[in-house]
Amino acid sequence: MSTAAALPAPRDDGRRLMMTLVISLLLHGALILGVVFAVSEDAPLVPTLDVIFSQTSTPLTPKQADFLAQANQQGGGNHDTVQRPRDSQPGVVPQDRTGLAPQAQRATSVNAPEPTQTRVVTSRRGEQAVPT
Repeated sequence: MSTAAALPAPRDDGRRLMMTLVISLLLHGALILGVVFAVSEDAPLVPTLDVIFSQTSTPLTPKQADFLAQANQQGGGNHDTVQRPRDSQPGVVPQDRTGLAPQAQRATSVNAPEPTQTRVVTSRRGEQAVPT
């Protein structure tokens, strides 16, 4: 005797679709209601610090400096009014360097000639028949 395994009763497609939709709605509802957006508060203000690099240095330290500087530069502590420290010259003067000169570049033409374009005119009825 052969024993047949008891198979579960087949469910119809409509019931399967309804169960899928219910599960999908529950998951989407949990996702939508579970995600919360909040406005963050402003970050606290932090005091700023001016850092100025200059290439001059002094051996003396100012008694009451208005600015912090490297190498004990006098940064405003020696004037009646508060002033930003700065160099006496606007920048480093370029020095002549010994060595090989850079290779000179060849001049290039500014106006490049535009490529000529050929115009092609087509129509449904031509003078010559083209095999297709």
